[in-house]
Amino acid sequence: MSLWRGSIDDDSLTAAWQELAEQAAQQAAQNKPWLLKLLANQGAALAARYALWKDRLRRLRQGERRRLQRQLGVGLAGAALLLALSGAPTARAGGPIVADGATCTLAEAIVSANTDAAYGGCTTGYAGADTIDLQADVTLTAANNSTYGPTGLPVITTPITIAGNGHSISRSSISDFRILAVGSGGDLTLNSATVSSGVAMGSLPDGGGGGIFVTAGLLTLTNSTLSGNSAVVGGGIFARDATVAVSNSTLSGNSAGFGGGIYAESATVTVSNSTLSGNSASLGGGGIFAIYATVAVSNSPLSGNSAGDGGGGILARYATVTVANSTLSGNSAGWGGGIFAYFGTATIANSTLSGNSVTYLGGGVYARSATVAVSNSTLSGNSASDGGGIYAGYATVTVSNSTLSGNSASAGGGIYARYSTVMAQNSIFSGNSAKWGGGIYVQNSTATVANSTLSGNSVTYLGGGIYARSATVTVSNSTLSGNSASDGGGIYAYTATVTVSRSLVSGNTAASSGNEIYATSVALASSYNLFGHDGETNAQAFTNFIPSGTDITATSDGTTPTALAAILTTPLADNDSTILAGAPPGAVVQTLALPAGSPAIDAAPSADCVAPIFDFDQRGKTRNVDGNASASANECDIGAFELQTEVVPRIIVHKQTLPNYDPTEFQFKLRGPVGRDFSLADDEPHSTGQIPAGIYTLEEIMPSGWDPAIPLDQMTCDDGSPLSAIDLGSDETLVCRFLNYKRGNIIVKKATIPPVAAPSFAMRLIDNTSLAKTQFSLANGGQFDTGAITSVPTYKLLEPAATLPGGWKKKSIACDNGSPATTIVVPPGGTVTCTVTNENSAPTNILLSNVWVAENKPVGTVVGTLTASDAIAGDTHTFAFVDDGTSGASGNGSFKIVGNQLQTNAVFDYETKTSYNIKLKATDTAGQSKVKNFVIKVLDKPG
Repeated sequence: MSLWRGSIDDDSLTAAWQELAEQAAQQAAQNKPWLLKLLANQGAALAARYALWKDRLRRLRQGERRRLQRQLGVGLAGAALLLALSGAPTARAGGPIVADGATCTLAEAIVSANTDAAYGGCTTGYAGADTIDLQADVTLTAANNSTYGPTGLPVITTPITIAGNGHSISRSSISDFRILAVGSGGDLTLNSATVSSGVAMGSLPDGGGGGIFVTAGLLTLTNSTLSGNSAVVGGGIFARDATVAVSNSTLSGNSAGFGGGIYAESATVTVSNSTLSGNSASLGGGGIFAIYATVAVSNSPLSGNSAGDGGGGILARYATVTVANSTLSGNSAGWGGGIFAYFGTATIANSTLSGNSVTYLGGGVYARSATVAVSNSTLSGNSASDGGGIYAGYATVTVSNSTLSGNSASAGGGIYARYSTVMAQNSIFSGNSAKWGGGIYVQNSTATVANSTLSGNSVTYLGGGIYARSATVTVSNSTLSGNSASDGGGIYAYTATVTVSRSLVSGNTAASSGNEIYATSVALASSYNLFGHDGETNAQAFTNFIPSGTDITATSDGTTPTALAAILTTPLADNDSTILAGAPPGAVVQTLALPAGSPAIDAAPSADCVAPIFDFDQRGKTRNVDGNASASANECDIGAFELQTEVVPRIIVHKQTLPNYDPTEFQFKLRGPVGRDFSLADDEPHSTGQIPAGIYTLEEIMPSGWDPAIPLDQMTCDDGSPLSAIDLGSDETLVCRFLNYKRGNIIVKKATIPPVAAPSFAMRLIDNTSLAKTQFSLANGGQFDTGAITSVPTYKLLEPAATLPGGWKKKSIACDNGSPATTIVVPPGGTVTCTVTNENSAPTNILLSNVWVAENKPVGTVVGTLTASDAIAGDTHTFAFVDDGTSGASGNGSFKIVGNQLQTNAVFDYETKTSYNIKLKATDTAGQSKVKNFVIKVLDKPG
């Protein structure tokens, strides 16, 4: 593919501008303002060149791109900037190719776009990226080609956008073939379409991608659905050595051997704001199968997918997978109901894995020889033979700021680790169940549990909270309470090395032995812990374990007998949780609080509380807070909870914008007992610090071009106070959150077929919420820009038929973001361009000035002059014979057309034949035509 192909859309231009602005700001901070000055002088032009070069570099083969970057000595972005500064050509743009299914089919339109030449009944493609405006459903009855195996449509080999306008592309045939294929150099954007019933069978590549096959190309799927497709691999999408982006789309009911929804091999795949549901794989990866690939899933549910072997939701093999702000629920498999990670990396953040199930191992997550990180997430109600929440085999697993609850397994209700390394910090394990290891099961592994709570977990046999066998386990600054087992209600350790420090193990129960701790052949060390309560004796609390001299033993015959209720407060509660960095809004971490006077308060010396991991408690609250008013204020509390006795009245204001990361500053005025003026940009918090209690008002001064997500007079802070009367108590911290949308705009462009300067066409743009109307008129090549308009409601673009000039009709309205004309969605801060195309009507009549010719006249004799009636004044026409084999066209060969003249092509004899039937067609400049039959009579020459 040529490096010079390509085009730039508004989204790419905006992204390029933001990237350059960030680079310029970084350089200016280093006293290198040259890029900032260039942006000020060349802004849009430089951003456009940068975006084009970056896009073109991405399209190069990987080896070619790396060689170029090595020559320039920079990365991709740096190479694009250097080439942009050198002065690259601009993109060429053109109108859409209209695939109406009659004059121009979708298959013909793809050929036209690939070849940059008119094909079939389709208009010419352009040297840059082409847009195909799909105006009708497409039903494919036979394969078009077999380049990568039978495929229903031509292989896409250039940048093409198919604007589906809600139409479907499906297979209806007894023969098997996939729907779409993107080959080397191809770049397909499929918007607002449904692809269904494709079938890809056989060995690769024939068996890849029942819906869409991509190799060495790019695929962008937006606002679309892939359903009911099947293949050997990649029922919905097959991607190899490719880049795939799926957004605002649905993949459902697709099936394959591997990758029911998506199969990615040596590819980069992103899935955002989309749904993968009910897909199935007979072997692995019901939703997604990734091998040697990079996959990122965000803001997307994966539900009800299934795999016969591994990875009901996702199977990652030698791959890098990231799941953020997403839900994996109700998926099922043999191993790894939610996610199966094998020799790769899986990162799960701000997500929920619930109700997933497996026959064998890893109800939520199965990690084998892999690295898995789970943060700010919830794993609940998953089930397995071993590892209800997570199974780790020869793996490294980190769980932070997360909740594992209600999971079940034979061993390891929350986590099962074998020959692995596990780190659990700032997390809650509650209500999990198993036979061994209700919260965590560790065998031949190393596990660290820090700043975490294990509560309400239960087992039939051993280790209600933690089971350790032939393992090394470290428990620090954690709370284990309310767990139950036959032996070892809190911790059961067998031939293991266990270290417990600054932890609270109290209120656990065992039907047989060791309510709190049961140890056999164990090297168990402890320091500064609190064990048991006065409702049990040492003999009941401990089996084969004696607390150290620095521990507090709260049993009835211990060092500090104390009732359970005076040690900690049950049940689990939010306990004024801090919203953790990166967690979803409103996320909390449940804990067991310490009541005032608990012996666990300030019981660990400051020297043991300074390591970075212990700067905060499980909730994110600061450690080493003085909780007992003793002379020293630097000790930390035992367990996962640090009691905060001093509450400073303050108001925290948090600012969020759509689009994200917008640099606009918003001004705020706080008035009351004291006043505060401050400004915030996106994702910035502001704390007033300590201020007097009382009634305050908070005003946001709206910058031009912005709207509040909620009208300011309806907004409240987190205590329900309106902004006009914020009631701050003497011991309160109130949070007030502001979300604003940046106004976008709509550009309406006019195109006519043929492209003529007149007439003008009347149009209306209607706000679907307020029904406010904007009226304007455009001629060919003209455009109307709404300027900044609210991004929250949708808009309707109309061209009333009653106002169309004579002889004209509406052909299409196509918006570049795939929105239908009746529901145009303007993204926050975005620009939507809608092109309204009109074409003239067909000629209404064909006239021939004379229909007689004398006999014996030479060839070339003029019979008459041809003209056509047309509603478009000044439109020109061409004339041709229609040779359709009918009797009305039987005489065509005896005549010829020269320009607009009908001439003889034979010498006529009246005695032989007295008349001839001919059939003519008049075609205007837009390709519209009129057909008419004529009878040419031969005159007898006297004498």
